[in-house]
Amino acid sequence: METLYISDLDGTLLTPECRISNQTARLLNVLIEEGLLFTVATARSASSAAPLLEKLHLRLPVVLMNGVVIYDLAQKKMISVCPIPVDAARTALAIFERHGKSPFFNRLNKNKLEICFTQLKPEINREYYENRKNSPGKRFIAVERLTVTETTIPIYLTMFDRYEELFPIAQELSEVKDISHVFYKDTYSDYWLIEAFSSQASKPAGAAFLKQFTGAQRMVAFGDNLNDLPLFADADESYAVSNALELVRRAATGVIRSNAEDAVARFLQEKWSAFMNRK
Repeated sequence: METLYISDLDGTLLTPECRISNQTARLLNVLIEEGLLFTVATARSASSAAPLLEKLHLRLPVVLMNGVVIYDLAQKKMISVCPIPVDAARTALAIFERHGKSPFFNRLNKNKLEICFTQLKPEINREYYENRKNSPGKRFIAVERLTVTETTIPIYLTMFDRYEELFPIAQELSEVKDISHVFYKDTYSDYWLIEAFSSQASKPAGAAFLKQFTGAQRMVAFGDNLNDLPLFADADESYAVSNALELVRRAATGVIRSNAEDAVARFLQEKWSAFMNRK
């Protein structure tokens, strides 16, 4: 029975220094070469995730932006994208505006990713922009007001801020038809992150696509944060790294080593070796 293995990136497959370790790359590449069905599901976009995954010889598409995009790294193209319905996108933008907040508004323009913004507050949003403004495959655009146009396709809203600033927005987004959102603490700072997207998109939906794509009958997931919980709920088995949030550890089938110890790769090596010995 074929099994698909899907790992989160930040806080899980990546080290605390935000990279794929040489050990993880070595172990996973051997397993992939031997036939392991492995890929990642992340909140990152293609331009952000692809450089981090260069060491891995991934053969399967990856799940990006919490399931909004299924992406072929080798071909550098989107296999599928799940847009936000126009009315829902306008409602979501209005909620942020009522609370005096300006998210990064991701949209597709002729199949190219554009990220619109009006201000970069608090400062962590400026850091996010500075770290990504020159990334290939996306274009940042400063605008006077965030709007949905007839010539572009809305796909994603994201913003960093303090918990108490974003919590009311998260509550209101919960009431918007055709919108899903995730609200969780950032892996690398004390800020929280809110991400809104189509209700038809999710990490589990991305996993279901890949199960059909590969013919796998089972799915095993790895994660550390609140946005991994939906994937855990759909998985046949789920494993939290030891540095995961307590709620995530409690939801998991088991807890493995930390992301500083090549946890996912070492776990898979042990599991794959046991599987091969039984054949």
